[in-house]
Amino acid sequence: MVEEQATIIDIEDGYAWVQTRRVSACTACSANKGCGTGTIARIFPERVARMQVLNPLQAGIGSEVVVGLDEQMLIRGSLAAYGVPLLAMLASGMVGHQLALSRFPGHEEPASIIAALAGLGLGLLWLSYFTRRIRGDRRYQPVILRVVEPPQGQIMRRF
Repeated sequence: MVEEQATIIDIEDGYAWVQTRRVSACTACSANKGCGTGTIARIFPERVARMQVLNPLQAGIGSEVVVGLDEQMLIRGSLAAYGVPLLAMLASGMVGHQLALSRFPGHEEPASIIAALAGLGLGLLWLSYFTRRIRGDRRYQPVILRVVEPPQGQIMRRF
């Protein structure tokens, strides 16, 4: 399970909107000053990420919580988002090149580019279908695993 600490900022129908701060993993590293990643982290300050997560614990607004996502679902989602369009683009470009060799000699490069762009478009269309299909699948949704610190003096549930 991949975990991240977050703060609940809103609640609605079994879900919570949480806010996390993106922090570079290199901020605590001893090589921070000489590392390119550390330099980039200093140029771009911390950013806030907001996302909707399942709230089975009924944690309240202001609670510090740990949000988790199953590693397998993260890997599958990442492969779908990045791998499928990339593979479709590469395969289509190679097919376009081979077709151009036999049918349009001397025009292999433009044919490869056009075919690769068409393959990328098809890969992105498939990704759109995939995201619509898994939108309701709770396995792909982050979930609140535990409350780290309840809010002081606040009501735990909002109706």
